[in-house]
Amino acid sequence: MGLFSRIFYGVDLDEEQRRQDDLYAKLAELNRKALEDGKYTPEEFRTAEQNRVDSYIPDVGGEVERAFDEGLQEGIDNEQRILKGTVNTLVGAPLRAVLGGIPGWVWIVAAAGLFFWIGGFKMLRGKLA
Repeated sequence: MGLFSRIFYGVDLDEEQRRQDDLYAKLAELNRKALEDGKYTPEEFRTAEQNRVDSYIPDVGGEVERAFDEGLQEGIDNEQRILKGTVNTLVGAPLRAVLGGIPGWVWIVAAAGLFFWIGGFKMLRGKLA
């Protein structure tokens, strides 16, 4: 993955995996040595070893790729949210200002006019007769 990961992720993932594995082994040795030297009680040693095992990442490349994908998706979501807000501001606000400025009685007269224009009166007269 060397060149690809170095270009897209900024690190060589294979190298980082080797580095983590080396540090993992060194920490195990340090924990063992601390137990032998009496710096750790058996309980402290078990806790330190459990923490070491829990913190190990078996697939550094996979973790970096997942984090990269999550960040990319978060960026896309942010851009979509910003675009939606911009469109609502540019189109919605003026439209609300114009339509909100029309008095309610004008809306009622317009609705009644539309009702008669599409033939609602004839249909209503046929139902009532």
